[in-house]
Amino acid sequence: MAKMGGKRVLFNFLISYIVVFLLPVLFLVFFFYPRSTDIIYDNAEEKADSILRQTANHVNMQLMNVWYYPEAIRNNRHLQLQVFEEINYFNTYKIAQEMQNMFGYNSFIEKAVLFNTRTKMFYSFPGSFVLQDFNNYQKTFYYLDWDQEEMMKEIEGLEEVTVRPASSIVDRNRGTHPFKGVTIMMPVPSQGAFSYGVLILVVAERNFSPYSVKHHFISSQIGLSCSNSSRIITVLS
Repeated sequence: MAKMGGKRVLFNFLISYIVVFLLPVLFLVFFFYPRSTDIIYDNAEEKADSILRQTANHVNMQLMNVWYYPEAIRNNRHLQLQVFEEINYFNTYKIAQEMQNMFGYNSFIEKAVLFNTRTKMFYSFPGSFVLQDFNNYQKTFYYLDWDQEEMMKEIEGLEEVTVRPASSIVDRNRGTHPFKGVTIMMPVPSQGAFSYGVLILVVAERNFSPYSVKHHFISSQIGLSCSNSSRIITVLS
């Protein structure tokens, strides 16, 4: 009897030990872990939304200035219509100098080019381009997926603000490796037949996010489209 009683006590002890041991494990597996996962996921989602909102605000703030550039060129007393009428060293230097004054210190814009529809010159800094040298893979600046003929058709027929999605671009003045850039094209000074130029602004994809380390993820969450008022709208996915 004593032996049976001892076994029963031992068995009860083992059962109690197992129950005491399993309860915390079951609590962790079925309650604490799922709850912790939900909290972490919610916090991550909230942080991602916050980053996307800040990114959208950052992009909108940067782009607000972009729409004024065509009128700024038209109103620039150093860029009167006469300097666009003839190709010579003085006119080329003056236009390139004013382009540098306007865009040289703007870190948001990777490349600024002004196309003269009358002389077919591309003015930029450093250096300007004749028609056959711009977007030419043998020269300093070109698109990997936008050939020159297609580009010229689009530029010469431009009547309103146009945004080209991010594409691979090489600018040998900045390095030999391609970078992803969004291209914004705007008639100068206004829409229609009275325009005498096209302003081409290239914005590196990384510049659309102040969080450059995560710019590939964030850029994929941002869409760019033109509205009826010829403005870029940032859209969060």
